[in-house]
Parts: sequence; structure tokens; C-alpha cells
Amino acid sequence: MGPKVQQLKTPTMLPMPLFGANEFNPNVKVVKVSASFSHLAAITNNGDLFMWGKNTKGCLGLGHYADQYFPFRVCVPTVVRKVSLGIDHTVVIGTSIL
Repeated sequence: MGPKVQQLKTPTMLPMPLFGANEFNPNVKVVKVSASFSHLAAITNNGDLFMWGKNTKGCLGLGHYADQYFPFRVCVPTVVRKVSLGIDHTVVIGTSIL
């Protein structure tokens, strides 16, 4: 729910603009969600990957080691089809965009 919120007491739906939905892309929807012990991933119907949570050993794929408290799009050169999360790693299966 923002950069300062680390936990909430009740499940809360995240707003779709965090996943790329806007007036230019109104049809963006999250189609898959995966969770590990301390980080999460979401795949949109466009094949974009969003990650957030504890960034143990850089497992979010954001190019740094800071924790990410809201969904952030990961730049990968593929259309993401599936993501698998472990304790401190992330594996992505995708198809070529070329």
C-alpha cells in the first residue's frame, strides 16, 4: 500500500495502477499470483512480471538488494508465462518477444 507499509492486519486488494493499468492500458489484469515466504510475484495478461517483498540476495530481479514494499515491474526480455518462487530465488518461464 506504499513505501512505508510493511504489513497489514487484514488482506487488502492492491490498486490496479500498481500493475500498469491506466487510461492508456485499461484492460490490464493480474492473471497469476505466486508467493514465497517473504516475496510475491504477479503476472499480467500482457505477460509483464511484477515483484515485491523482501529482496533477499536480489531475488526480486530489480537490480538491487533493497526490499520492495509495493509491486514493481521487472524488466525481462520475454513475455512471462510462469513464475516460481523459492526462499531466496525466483525462476521465470517466458516466450520470446521477437
